[in-house]
Amino acid sequence: MHNIGQLNRGSRMKKSRGGSLATSTTGQEAGASVRSLQGQSYHGNGGEAIRIFDGTRMVTVGTLYPDGEFHKRLKPEHILRTPPAIAIQADAVEALALRGCVRIVAEIIDGDTLVCTFATFQQQALFLNRGFGEQYALPLMKWRKQGEAVQGSLFGEVV
Repeated sequence: MHNIGQLNRGSRMKKSRGGSLATSTTGQEAGASVRSLQGQSYHGNGGEAIRIFDGTRMVTVGTLYPDGEFHKRLKPEHILRTPPAIAIQADAVEALALRGCVRIVAEIIDGDTLVCTFATFQQQALFLNRGFGEQYALPLMKWRKQGEAVQGSLFGEVV
């Protein structure tokens, strides 16, 4: 399992051997990267579109709200089958880390709404590239349904 690692503001993720990401401070480089990844349109609800270049076009990955909550809408067929997981493009994960994301909300159209902390995603997501670009995927068993009771962990992490 590859670990995304904890990021500090102003740091840039770099690919290291084995596909995991590490951080290094590169100042202007990181700022340029974030500016190129972030959508400049703000929605009436205060969210900012997170946009990335997928190799052929700019795509909106989801919306990051001022409270640090990132919302991603997806169709049931976009959930990975092996392993059963929800994936986010690597460039989007980098942008979210730099923007202070604290929680991810996956809104499955005509289905459940699943949530996890960004820290959980960073620590436990798997790196993969299956022809749709570099992505990080968090297995479904690590997500919980929105509104479900939360059980605390012996290690202090609560989703």
